[in-house]
Amino acid sequence: MKCSNCGKEIYSDQMVCGFCGSRNVNKYNLDLKVGNYGSSISGNNGDSDFDPTVGFDDVVIKTPNRTMDLYNDSNNKKKKNTVAALIFIGFIAIVGFAVWFVFKNRETQHEKIVKKYFDAYSSFDTDTMSELWIPRMMEKRNDEGDTLLEAYGKAFEETKKGGVKIKFDVKLKVAGKVDKNQVEKIKAKEADYFGSDDIKISDLKYVKVKGKMKMIEGDKTYSRDYNKKCIVGKYNGEYKIYRIVD
Repeated sequence: MKCSNCGKEIYSDQMVCGFCGSRNVNKYNLDLKVGNYGSSISGNNGDSDFDPTVGFDDVVIKTPNRTMDLYNDSNNKKKKNTVAALIFIGFIAIVGFAVWFVFKNRETQHEKIVKKYFDAYSSFDTDTMSELWIPRMMEKRNDEGDTLLEAYGKAFEETKKGGVKIKFDVKLKVAGKVDKNQVEKIKAKEADYFGSDDIKISDLKYVKVKGKMKMIEGDKTYSRDYNKKCIVGKYNGEYKIYRIVD
């Protein structure tokens, strides 16, 4: 068959003429006189202002690249999953660190008792101190016949009269449990001393106290190293100080 525009021989199934570029209107059953695709071709002469690109999209079937879309969707999902995983891991790390930090820095019952003791000591508060010691320890009398509580009271009164203040700049740290053999020795010693064996002692631990003990008198400050171990445990269900040793 011939091209309706230039008259050259073309195949009937060609979409466009290979010589002039015109569409094969017979292929698509188009009417040039109507000009549905933007053509102003005249059927009476061979001249044309036909633009082969005008309206071309109307006869081309568009099909999306499904393979590429699936690939992009897969990549986007992977990226989202990766970001979500990183956020989750970061959250877990932050929470884990916070929990570790809190537990690491929290005061144990043993440390709390010792801290209260040194606060009371600095305030010359014998009432609070007596509550923190094992009761019968405060009843123990010295060579002068005073109980431990009375001895503390006298020492504090003398210190206050002299205008001296006491301050402890120390750090506390639990230094391990008192072993069972030592616990039994403590119980036996208490029973021998007080004539009774009904004392219930448990969860005995050493609390290291390390730092400075300062005595402030006016504008002068005297300090000395203070390194002790407090033995703290449950006495009949309550945490108490049993001993302070070097």
